Amino acid sequence: MSIKGWICFWLIILCLAGIVYAVSSAVSFVNYHTGILDPSVKELETGEKSVSFDYTLHGNNGAIQTTVYEGVYNYLSEKRPKSGRYLDVFSDRIQDKYSSDLIRKIQAVSTNHEDQARVAISIVQQIQYSDGLDYFWVEYPYERLYYNWGDCSQKSVLLAYILKQLGFGVALLEFEDENHMVVGIATNEKFSYKNTGYAFVETTLPRIITDASGQYGENITSLTSVPEVIVICYGQKMSNLDQDVQDAASLLSLKNKGKKLNEKDYSNYVAIRDKYGLDKGIRFSFDLTTPPTIQPIPPLPPPPIKN
Repeated sequence: MSIKGWICFWLIILCLAGIVYAVSSAVSFVNYHTGILDPSVKELETGEKSVSFDYTLHGNNGAIQTTVYEGVYNYLSEKRPKSGRYLDVFSDRIQDKYSSDLIRKIQAVSTNHEDQARVAISIVQQIQYSDGLDYFWVEYPYERLYYNWGDCSQKSVLLAYILKQLGFGVALLEFEDENHMVVGIATNEKFSYKNTGYAFVETTLPRIITDASGQYGENITSLTSVPEVIVICYGQKMSNLDQDVQDAASLLSLKNKGKKLNEKDYSNYVAIRDKYGLDKGIRFSFDLTTPPTIQPIPPLPPPPIKN
């Protein structure tokens, strides 16, 4: 074939490739695994907005920028499982595709796998927490990424999903008596919460991994019931938690001393607070008739130094 012929041949190939791309972007296809008509890329990538997720890792604060789409949110919100089972919202290829940028950027923060989990945990803990919303359905994790706030169960589902994508063994720990949910990350027996095989991870606000000393519910009580363990996936264990346990015990000891601390104790408190970003959480109460009131609530207000 002559040079002119080869040029014509490749021009035809390029034109055909362009046509295929245009059609695939504008037309929906049937997902043969589910039998459901998938929306087109053009439909999904509408309502684009940039969101920033803050985190604290070993005392260093950072932020991850990613893009979310209203079209993806609409697609997932319309196919929420009627079963009400949490397991049914963790496997969706469109959700995986449009969450992958966040997952890659979390992995880029550190080559240490457990530090990647810490970044993910801190991100979700620093997402705005809302109480007062009574939902009777199970949402896809991406829906919380899009809105960037949630209650304890919504934030727990989101964190469990991210940890699953990072390769960790994960479960949801549901406390029916206290109407609360947290995440369990697979660990060894030493750090297992109530012999579940999982370390306790609070999601509502920044809290040290393994620290289950919070107060919950209308009566402000501790978690005393045995949680239902909803296993999401099996995977890597998080085993380097000795320092977390020590810091959580130290923080509890400082809290028990009251609001007046001497200079040394206050310095220790600040060091632990800043190490885990414990003053970074945002909480708001949501009233359906009025806009939300947003207030930062540090887990322990900075106490005055005793002279």
